[in-house]
Amino acid sequence: MARILSDNFIRDFKEGLLFPVLKEVREEGMTLDFQIRNEEAHIYYRGGKILGVKPGQVPGQYVFFFDINYFLSGEEELLPKASIQSDTDVTAWIRKLPALKRAIDRYYGTKQEKSEREYQQVVTRENTYSAGANQTDYFIVDIEYQTSKGLENGKATKFDMLGILWLAEAATRKNAHKQRPRLAVFEMKYGDGALKGKSGLLEHVEKTLNFAMTDNGVQELKKEAVTLFQQKRELGLVRFGAKAQPGEILALSDDKPQFIFLLANHNPRSTVLKTELESEKFRTNHAALSEYMDIRFAVASFLGYGLYETCMLPLDAFMERLESQSA
Repeated sequence: MARILSDNFIRDFKEGLLFPVLKEVREEGMTLDFQIRNEEAHIYYRGGKILGVKPGQVPGQYVFFFDINYFLSGEEELLPKASIQSDTDVTAWIRKLPALKRAIDRYYGTKQEKSEREYQQVVTRENTYSAGANQTDYFIVDIEYQTSKGLENGKATKFDMLGILWLAEAATRKNAHKQRPRLAVFEMKYGDGALKGKSGLLEHVEKTLNFAMTDNGVQELKKEAVTLFQQKRELGLVRFGAKAQPGEILALSDDKPQFIFLLANHNPRSTVLKTELESEKFRTNHAALSEYMDIRFAVASFLGYGLYETCMLPLDAFMERLESQSA
């Protein structure tokens, strides 16, 4: 189902009952991330959903929810009431956010760390709404994106991040009609243990190939990326500099989408990455997917997670860099 908020939902975030939630996300800036789902808004902290918002059964009312699995036994009783009908109800949840952050911190620290999702959120912030976001070449419009296109064994196709390549040049940003931005999808891997086997590099190339071969799959993904971007822009969740106010995106480029691997914290002494990329299966599937997508491997511009088109290397160039680091 499409990820989109209704006009009334958007309006209540911009100027109605839900505005304090949007204001908190904007002002907090560093650790809260607002994502759009199908007539729901999910707010993430360190990659974990800290607050969900959906319409109630009565127009103008909403339901707030938190994943109680992050709590210790009995702590779920501390949550404010789920039914939101007044400013007082919203304020009660805003005041509870520090305690909810603490619950997620404790859960990650003692039970299950989710470094990959946390770094997804960092990439989103750095390229979409941080102080330097207007200078990078990519905007991230969604995380943990799922589509029924390319279903395999009954499971949805997933992309860690859905984004738009829009070069950070004033002329390009102002002329979205003539120089249309380009779709980009991302797969993030944290540490060398995530590179092989189930959900490793090869499996993601295979699944993405299956998706790319479906009828209208890529075209529908482009349309949804534009919708998500425009709604986030309307909510003030995309940062632009005053000198580079963008033209409206009506459609993305007909160029092949970029499929980008973000490989965080690879150990240059490890041979796992090189072995995976040189395997016959990976090379075969890489060649097949290249017919539909422009496959790249991201490298850092010095340190940080700002994404720049010149730092997105094709496989051969990436292998050369890998060889030089391990030499």
